[in-house]
Amino acid sequence: MKTKLSTLALLSMLAIATTSYGKINPVKDAVTVQNGTETDYQKFKREQEDKMRENDREIANLKAKMAKEDQSVRVKYDKKIEKMEEKNNDLKKKMANFH
Repeated sequence: MKTKLSTLALLSMLAIATTSYGKINPVKDAVTVQNGTETDYQKFKREQEDKMRENDREIANLKAKMAKEDQSVRVKYDKKIEKMEEKNNDLKKKMANFH
């Protein structure tokens, strides 16, 4: 029962993380910001950096929780976490290359 509850909690966290992940399009939003002042750009960049740090924390939390699960659960969700990391790294690259 404990394993089922922890697996359910892990699945819920993954679902929340993957559905809320990537709703911001930094390139599209940055084009809009370019028309504003430098202060607008700095605010946008700071917000995106905050989101990327939050994504990193969420990924680390998921990895820590997965370490406590059995092997079959870890294998199943390890690929999903890798995809989340890849998306976060892509976002970081786009932000670094933008300005």
